[in-house]
Amino acid sequence: MGTGIRLARICVAALGLALAACDSGVGYISAGEILAAPDQYEGKEVRVRGVAHAATRLPFADMRTFLLEQNGTDLLIITEGPLPEEGEKVALRGIVHSAAILNGQALGLRIREVERFQGASL
Repeated sequence: MGTGIRLARICVAALGLALAACDSGVGYISAGEILAAPDQYEGKEVRVRGVAHAATRLPFADMRTFLLEQNGTDLLIITEGPLPEEGEKVALRGIVHSAAILNGQALGLRIREVERFQGASL
């Protein structure tokens, strides 16, 4: 077998593994990691997943929020998209923001949703 064909097969196999990893939990950050080191995530894009609850819509401010629960820890998510149903499994990509970080503790930590993944295995 030629070197070119062997290299092509390796590339196809690597691509297949990378695509499989996209939906298997690889690359998701836990809520605990974000809360333990908020300064490391401030202003950065993260992928998180969990169960949605406490959806809120404030029409006068055109603001929609929900809590994303993950192993007993909640993250506040701000979205411009539709609010998820209570108990719905959600996976998303968003940017971490805090009102302030004092002594390593985040005050007003929230994630502004950039993209919600449809059909993601949770």
